Amino acid sequence: MTYTYDSSLLSSSALYQTRLQIGDNSEGNGILPGGANYDDDEISFVLSEFGDDVLSASIQLLENAATKWSTLADSRLGPQAVNYSDISKALASRAQTLREKGSTDGTSEVGAISVPIIREDGYSQDIPYASDDSNYNHAYYGGADPDRSDNWPA
Repeated sequence: MTYTYDSSLLSSSALYQTRLQIGDNSEGNGILPGGANYDDDEISFVLSEFGDDVLSASIQLLENAATKWSTLADSRLGPQAVNYSDISKALASRAQTLREKGSTDGTSEVGAISVPIIREDGYSQDIPYASDDSNYNHAYYGGADPDRSDNWPA
């Protein structure tokens, strides 16, 4: 893993500008879980995906980091608490601030990707339920009554 940062080259390096924008400019004290830093190649790849636009790449990297933090469970042991979700929210908030900056100053067309999460399980809100409670499974199984074998498709 390669990490480089030289503040004296900020005016000429999109990589270093991006590190500064996302707060990943201190080796071993990065924005990823465990204090990890983004690899130079990772930042360079994201920059290339956005045509070397620092603002758009920064937003994407912040959102990626927020997602990584969001996968960690908050925990509490007595009075001590570790709230990884707060870190995730702070990173997402920084990404949103940069997105708003890009849309108001006209210097960048921000093009970050978002993926909707669709929940499809027995608790989904789009699963109909029997309003009369006469046959709860009737609604869940789309009209088939699991107690009657003649209802099930062959």
